[in-house]
Amino acid sequence: METTTTSSFYNNLSPKNFEGTYVVSQSMGLVTSSYISSVVVQPGISSFKFTPNLSTVSGSNYYLRGTGMYSLVIS
Repeated sequence: METTTTSSFYNNLSPKNFEGTYVVSQSMGLVTSSYISSVVVQPGISSFKFTPNLSTVSGSNYYLRGTGMYSLVIS
């Protein structure tokens, strides 16, 4: 997950979408910052739960990316 930006860097106007709590099962690696969150999951059934510190995170200022064979459930 990555916060969108109009420049090549994040600044004090960029929303800190990814500050919060993470719970990851069967992870091979979790990388987070205030602006980016990334996880490598094991093959099979794995879960990644993120609870943001912000009361709302607008769907228009971040995007999701994935590679490989996976399915995504957002709830």
